[in-house]
Amino acid sequence: MNVLLISPYSDIASIGLRIIASVIRMEGHRVSMVFLPHTPQEENHVTDEDHDYPESVAEPLARLASESDIVGITVMTNYVHRARKITSIVRRIGSPFVVWGGIHPTIRPEECLHDADAVIRGEGEDAFRELVSARAAGKPVSGIANVAVMDNGSLRINPPRPLVQDLDRLPFPDYGPDHHYVWDRDAGGLEPMDDRLLEKHLALGPISTIRSTVTYQTLATRGCPHRCAYCCNDVLQALYNGQKHLRRRSDTNVLTELREAREKYPFISGIGFSDDSFFVATDAGITRFAEAYKREIDLPFFCLGSPLTISRRKLEALLDAGMYGLQMGVQTGSPRIQAIYQRNISNDKVMEAVQLLNEYKDRMVPPSYDFIIDSPWETSDDLIRTLQLIRQFPRPYRLQLFSLVIFPETHLFHRAQVEGLLDAGGEPKLEYHDRKATYVNIVLGLYRHSIPKFILDFLSHPAMVQALHRDRLNRMYRLIYGLGRWLNRRLLRRR
Repeated sequence: MNVLLISPYSDIASIGLRIIASVIRMEGHRVSMVFLPHTPQEENHVTDEDHDYPESVAEPLARLASESDIVGITVMTNYVHRARKITSIVRRIGSPFVVWGGIHPTIRPEECLHDADAVIRGEGEDAFRELVSARAAGKPVSGIANVAVMDNGSLRINPPRPLVQDLDRLPFPDYGPDHHYVWDRDAGGLEPMDDRLLEKHLALGPISTIRSTVTYQTLATRGCPHRCAYCCNDVLQALYNGQKHLRRRSDTNVLTELREAREKYPFISGIGFSDDSFFVATDAGITRFAEAYKREIDLPFFCLGSPLTISRRKLEALLDAGMYGLQMGVQTGSPRIQAIYQRNISNDKVMEAVQLLNEYKDRMVPPSYDFIIDSPWETSDDLIRTLQLIRQFPRPYRLQLFSLVIFPETHLFHRAQVEGLLDAGGEPKLEYHDRKATYVNIVLGLYRHSIPKFILDFLSHPAMVQALHRDRLNRMYRLIYGLGRWLNRRLLRRR
């Protein structure tokens, strides 16, 4: 069977799809991969619905699809319009069997089957392998666990198979570059991947740009210890209720992958651990991994952490091993919003982690702190509490602001439904970067720059927020916000 796998995401990491490619290749099938990354300007300023693919991409993509028996597309919820456009392109010439997988088909299988011939829900390695084998043998796929199809006009959603508990049995991600293709803007269209283009596009990834490295991304764990009300992990834990959701690969397995990657791709100069829960292991476990990593890999690396799992011993071990940066989710400074989000992390715990990271500021790039903005549940008092928390953060740091996305079927989605907070069609907006023009958002944006602290303190004062964070001033804020976004686009073009 000829299988074509497509990633529409902002960079070319797409670790899950790459693992599936390795699984299918091990079964003896021919696998090609297509990566359709977009630029920072598109990421920040073009909505999913407005995003389009030029003919220099569409024509060769349609041709590749016409030579394929199965086309698989990975679909996050805020990429669903792009997935529909890609599906339309791959059906221009031939009629390949189109399979959607990822979080959106997991939570909205019936909706996705308007476009796809089948969808895979949850973890897809075994399900997709079985689906490809069934198609190769001319057998129906309607009875495969994790798969949903329209069967004689009726929706058939099969139950999920158990989560993969032994992650070591899965093959390593397929980074190619043979039989891979990438949308390269400098070349003007879809290009066959080679080592030069792989190096180039790995260097364009968001982790790589933090410290100008060519970053190889991987996962040491699957799952998350938290169940935040806005997160897809909320849906996944419900789907796999009662199963061990948080799983970790063995140190030997992770280090073997990284060692092989270094040998095959000598241009790699950094590692990115994209785990939700990299720090969740014990102090002793992290120390063992760090010592082995330094001895066997010895490349600078970046990872994510949580205020509840970061500790001094873990930090010191990982910094000694080469950790150069860390991203930590904070989301809000309001205890009331923390409760709505089901984030049982107090501001005291956040500040404990922030102060600890600051102690090591000379050994790492400024840590990144994530905040969620534009929540319909936030009052002026909630916003004031968030500003007061950020005011306590010692510099330097990076502030990342994400407009709230109310993903379908999460606890937050159902709450918004009950309270009438969705649009007329019952759907939320799905753009992280579509930030509202409000006084507090403008002030939060200023915290991302080297503005004197006394100015930020003045602008963040509760009296200023109460006086200026008002709907009737929004027109003025939109002008200011629009000017800021225009200047930001100008700066991006110059880089």
